[in-house]
Amino acid sequence: MRGSMISCVAVALISLVAAGASVFAQDDTSLDGIWTLEERSSDDPVQELRGSESGGGNGNGLGKQVVRGISIFGVPVGGLALPEDQQPDEEENEAEAAEEDALRGVSHIFATTYRLEIRQNEDVTEVRYGSGPSMIYRHPTRVEREDGSVLRADWQNDRLSVEHELANGARVSERYWVDGRSGELTWTVRLKRADEPTVDVKRVFYRARTTEP
Repeated sequence: MRGSMISCVAVALISLVAAGASVFAQDDTSLDGIWTLEERSSDDPVQELRGSESGGGNGNGLGKQVVRGISIFGVPVGGLALPEDQQPDEEENEAEAAEEDALRGVSHIFATTYRLEIRQNEDVTEVRYGSGPSMIYRHPTRVEREDGSVLRADWQNDRLSVEHELANGARVSERYWVDGRSGELTWTVRLKRADEPTVDVKRVFYRARTTEP
């Protein structure tokens, strides 16, 4: 009888440990939390965009064609100031404005973001990009905006998948997932446009430590 009781207690303890390990594993792969950019393992989205526009980056900067303060897809990339007697090229300004309008609503995805704050539950994932906007993705869902763009969000193979179909035909695909062993969050973005090179950006984040009260 005593041996049976010991066996039952042992089985119960093993079950509790297994359940705790299961919950811990689930927490490890959850997107929920505050995340800090691991710069050494991450692409610079501005550099990737400039590399695409200039036919390839130089590996040490934002592309050889950057000569003054401009923005690409709504992302400020800086550069050298123009001489006082030289006025900005009107055609270039119009082209930049057209690019910004074409990708309006997703430009924050290509900004240099050092911090993500994610709140995740069964039906909704909310992502705040640095000090910028906070986006709410309901899954599964399909949202049509007034400008003609379409957003789809859903979970695929334990990854949050967000698809943007823009009004001009361009597509932006995002993926978010956490590696259970390393605990790192990976965020990938792919931009596809007609007759333009595909732009891929990968960023890696580590979970920020929280101080207990």
